[in-house]
Amino acid sequence: MPRVRSNVASNIVGTLAITALTFIVTPFQVHLLGMGSYGVIGFVATLQVAFTAFDLGLSSTVVREVAADRSADRQSTSRLMATAVTVYWGIAVLLGVALFAAAGWVAGSWLQADQATSDLTTSIRVIALYLALRWPVALYSGILTGLQRLDLVNVLKVASATLRLLGGLGAILIWRTLDSFLWWTAAAAAIEVGAFAFTCRRVYPSLSHRPTISREALRPIWRFAMRMNAISVIAIVLVQADRFTISRLLPLEALGRYNLAYTAASLATLIISAVSTAVLPFFAAGHSDGVDVLRQRYLLAERGMLLLVTPLSFSLIAYGPALLRLWVGSSAAIGTGPVIVMLALGFWLSALVANLYNVAVARGAPNTFLSVNFAVILPYVALMIFMIGRFGIPGAAASWLVLQVFYCLMLIPLEQRHLTGLRTRTWFINLVFPEALSGLICFIVAQQVLTRVIGWPDLMSCVIGLPAGGLVYLGLSAWRGGLSVATVRSFVQSRGCASVSDL
Repeated sequence: MPRVRSNVASNIVGTLAITALTFIVTPFQVHLLGMGSYGVIGFVATLQVAFTAFDLGLSSTVVREVAADRSADRQSTSRLMATAVTVYWGIAVLLGVALFAAAGWVAGSWLQADQATSDLTTSIRVIALYLALRWPVALYSGILTGLQRLDLVNVLKVASATLRLLGGLGAILIWRTLDSFLWWTAAAAAIEVGAFAFTCRRVYPSLSHRPTISREALRPIWRFAMRMNAISVIAIVLVQADRFTISRLLPLEALGRYNLAYTAASLATLIISAVSTAVLPFFAAGHSDGVDVLRQRYLLAERGMLLLVTPLSFSLIAYGPALLRLWVGSSAAIGTGPVIVMLALGFWLSALVANLYNVAVARGAPNTFLSVNFAVILPYVALMIFMIGRFGIPGAAASWLVLQVFYCLMLIPLEQRHLTGLRTRTWFINLVFPEALSGLICFIVAQQVLTRVIGWPDLMSCVIGLPAGGLVYLGLSAWRGGLSVATVRSFVQSRGCASVSDL
């Protein structure tokens, strides 16, 4: 338990540092380059996520395999890791070459851009170099995560983000062009992947330095890896459908505004990712000790997830539109208010499913998640296209919210009892409902009172209402904490599990 706590803390510190850098740099990017160029920068992030469809499930699989390997110096998985690194670098080259060759088509036929197609083609070719160089970072990060060295992962991530964002800001201030920023990010990506590769080989000395393809190493895991890849591909389509559809149907300025709202609302996803990355190896190690221990770890992880995500998500629902106007200015934030509210609520709902998915991965049983995602993909994409065509960027956010509601209603009752032996009603009453009620009262109701009843302006309500609501929320959480832990302890001990303090 001390290890997972330190990993979660390390992830949160790293996440907060990168988030702070992003929030400092973003207004400069918007105002110095313009909303259209900022839309291209957002498109880079979309492509980066979309390219994970070619991951082949390796980044998730290596976390599970390395975490479960208890051999000396993890010799049992060394050939598998060497094979994964070789495959990953090969895919990186192929993806970079493919995007470089298709740059003209992407600029001329896909993006609705005002700038010259030739200039945008050059930008996309630089983006291809950046994405190819940064692609293997996910695998190296997965190896370090499996080793539970998230302290190193976060040091490298923060250092790389500082180099990329602050150096990129310097390039923008000097040359005032999009391409100068993109060339800098490509150079920073080369330094980043080199640092990750060097660190992996220092902390995992049995990892081979030579290109290796071992069929024997792949044979036991390839079926699981393919299932994970299928889930990843479908998840990419579901998560990126909004921005891909906006980039196709609406001008780049609309994509830029949506990216602003998404960047603000996705603060919750950074916390979700920070917790999930830490608990997946924690769950994988606990699975070998039996389902009772795994269930107890799941309950503790759910408690931690809700305590972290609820105040952030509900504060964004309440104060997000005002914060966005204060952050980038009223003109840049036009039409983003409903978007950030719906996205923030959707991300909070996604947090309710995140740990359950990690349990499924730890148990090697992700089939239900795969089936549900496969069944929903076509209806969701159709809904997204219709809603964006009818309502613009608020339609994209509404579609995302509908999807998260569906996941909660379908996956949680279906899988929670099967994977953990926990009744959904018990989980909801003792863990979810109290957090949601506290968030509603401390942030949403309080914001409405401050702005509509008292009549405070945006700045005053944010400066006073946000910290006051946070303090009240912390007080309520502390008051409920003993009861919640007692509920968890009573439940797990009734099933013959070890006590909470034993973990």
